[in-house]
Amino acid sequence: MRIIQASLFGLLLSLGVTAGNAQPPTAFLYQGNLEQAGGPADGNYDFQFELYDGPDFLSAISLTGPLTVTDHPVSSGQFAVPVDFGMDVFGGMTGWLEVRVRESAAGGALTVLEPRQQLYAVPLAVHALNVAPDVVGGAQIADASVTSADLAPNAVGLTAVDASAVQLRVGDSCAVGSWVRAVNSDGSVVCETDPGGDISSVTAGSGLSGGAVSGNAQLAVDFTQVQARLMGVCPAGQLLSGYDAGGNPVCVAIPIPATDSVVSDPEAAAGSQLSIAIGQDGLPVFAFYGGSPAGVRVVRCNDTACFGDDESDSLVEAGVGVSGIDLIIGNNGFPLLAYAGPSGSAVHVASCNDAACSGGNETISVVAPAMQGGGVSLIADPSGTPALTYITQHPQLGVQLRLVRCNDFICSGNDETPHLVRTVGDDLQAQQRSVIRIGSDNFPLILFGFENVIDDNFVEIIKCNDPLCANGDEEENGLLAVTGTFAFDIVYGSDGLPVIALWDAVQMRFIRCATTDCRFIDSNVVVHNVPSVASYPTIALPASGLPQIAYCSGDGLFLLSCNDLACTGDNESLAMLTTSYCEESAMALGTDNLPVIGYEAREPAGNYLGAYHCAAPRCR
Repeated sequence: MRIIQASLFGLLLSLGVTAGNAQPPTAFLYQGNLEQAGGPADGNYDFQFELYDGPDFLSAISLTGPLTVTDHPVSSGQFAVPVDFGMDVFGGMTGWLEVRVRESAAGGALTVLEPRQQLYAVPLAVHALNVAPDVVGGAQIADASVTSADLAPNAVGLTAVDASAVQLRVGDSCAVGSWVRAVNSDGSVVCETDPGGDISSVTAGSGLSGGAVSGNAQLAVDFTQVQARLMGVCPAGQLLSGYDAGGNPVCVAIPIPATDSVVSDPEAAAGSQLSIAIGQDGLPVFAFYGGSPAGVRVVRCNDTACFGDDESDSLVEAGVGVSGIDLIIGNNGFPLLAYAGPSGSAVHVASCNDAACSGGNETISVVAPAMQGGGVSLIADPSGTPALTYITQHPQLGVQLRLVRCNDFICSGNDETPHLVRTVGDDLQAQQRSVIRIGSDNFPLILFGFENVIDDNFVEIIKCNDPLCANGDEEENGLLAVTGTFAFDIVYGSDGLPVIALWDAVQMRFIRCATTDCRFIDSNVVVHNVPSVASYPTIALPASGLPQIAYCSGDGLFLLSCNDLACTGDNESLAMLTTSYCEESAMALGTDNLPVIGYEAREPAGNYLGAYHCAAPRCR
């Protein structure tokens, strides 16, 4: 095949700007004739174009690299191929175009058409190389298209800058003792001289403190003369009587007369195992076993005195045979209960999901396996994590006291480990009771009572040597003999020494330990010869720090207030609050520091849960 270039018709350029800042087209048409075997060529051919800086095939340098157009049609020898080397090639210099061609179907090397052809500028392009003044305006220049690289040094002078729109370089300064007040458009500054001052001292006036005669002077508000911003509110059950100098409210208890209220329906047959706590909102909450249907129930009062006959009564877990219910307010601010489940099946912990346990969606967890016993006692350690004790009874193993420290704030992980604290013989009856308290050392102090068939009944004082009572080396620091049916409570006194209220048959006794572990007893006195059966005393420590004991008897509900830390003066204050037969009681101090006492009353019409709110610290 012989391919020759017959002629070059021309280069057609289109460099006009069509609208706004649009870029001009950079392609041109290369037209010519091809012959093959002495006649006009027909078919598809591959063309290759490359621009050089000279005509010589040996020394010229390529300006563009090869540009290939494949399968382009040729008809009767004529062709017109679009060529586009881009914007950066034609900068006003002359170039030589080399053309190579081959038949598309044949493949192989391309044939160079000689000689290279020089490209010349067309008239419009010549005009573009020599732009007349003021022809290109701001509308023809794209935003941000001119950078510092496009400007020669010193190309833009002061005469080319609009000083009304651009701040000229500030090249002036002010003398010592003056300062710049303004900057002019030409870069000069307007200076202002310091006139000086005549303040020789700063003195604090009325209601202020501080001041100085030199250096930095500071003034502060004197809150002994000026009232600070008023902040804070009084809790439920208290009235605002004023504000202190720091802006804090001074609150006093609302003078509520002593009230004795029924907080559960007598027909609901309020049962036993009564416990009480004061919610974070200042409202009393009771937990007990009974009602209809029978089960663990929570009653939340709607006022601090449980007055109004509108208390909420919620069933937490249904079932019979529940025992040993104890109640605290959990870390989440809602009631937390521990008890021996229905028919003594296991030790359960119920975490309420609201303040009244009324949602029917309480979280109930098993923290100890199946058991036969009760005597559950619940407390929170200094971190707010619950700890509890309970008692099991087994024909072969005897009576065992166990302790559980929960692994979370609601004992919900089902990963609690019961620890054996004490085992006593198997010749014991069903009456057992435990009370746990935790000292500042985080070690439990436990009262453990059991009834012996052969000998007298006993109450042990056990001080654990570790937080879990887990090493089998607990100190049995005291063994209190009781002559009949018993009940007790223990708390740490205001001086840090434990105190115990113990009902022994027909006597209410008060015991004060001489050491924090109760290894030694300071006093053991009878504070009330109860004329009839009594049970379940509870101790509270009011603001005075002097112990108070609430308890039931066949004659009614009593509150005994000590006049010293050990109740040894034989001058205790005894208030008889009700005259109904009273089976169980539980006491807590309200936000007004006055006793709130729940009690189980037994009447011919049925049992009911009552609440007594004292109007004075000693209910008298």
